[in-house]
Amino acid sequence: MNAPPKQLEANKPRLSVTCIRCGAPLSIPGEVRFVTCTHCRSTLVVQWSEGAAHTKVLDAIDQRTERIEREVAELRIREQIDQLDHQWAIQYPPRATRDNNGRPIRLTAGSANKAAFMIGVFGVFFAVLAATAEIYVFAVVIAVAFVFLAMATRNSVLRGIAKFEQAEVRYKEARQKLQEELGQLTLRQ
Repeated sequence: MNAPPKQLEANKPRLSVTCIRCGAPLSIPGEVRFVTCTHCRSTLVVQWSEGAAHTKVLDAIDQRTERIEREVAELRIREQIDQLDHQWAIQYPPRATRDNNGRPIRLTAGSANKAAFMIGVFGVFFAVLAATAEIYVFAVVIAVAFVFLAMATRNSVLRGIAKFEQAEVRYKEARQKLQEELGQLTLRQ
């Protein structure tokens, strides 16, 4: 009782559905999940709801899925930007010193030189006071101590400036990269 394949398929129960895109009637085997409309060539998915079959355009589902994936990717990138900004704010909080317009004042090599000069001025002042009191050895010790303090302060400030500037470059590069990724996602929409 081996029937040819065509006869087996003809004996299977067929399902009547309508293409959701063009409205054409379709007759398909009952167990089929996907079908291509013979009229408009749309790829359809056959869905069951309360014992009735209906079709849904697979392309539309794919488009919604892609849109959701883009939105999730965009949210992830925005979260990464927020985390990067938060870490930067914690690691390098806004400086307390501000200019007349309320902007933070950045330390520069000139700032380091001014600090060293001021320490040097104090050193000269105390050395002169010690010399006028005829404590010459103490005057020399004070002068040398203040010179070393001035140099150490200047070098410390310069190292801090260099460290901050390197960290700022890394932060800006990472943020720019994330912004570019976000821009690429926006362009694909």
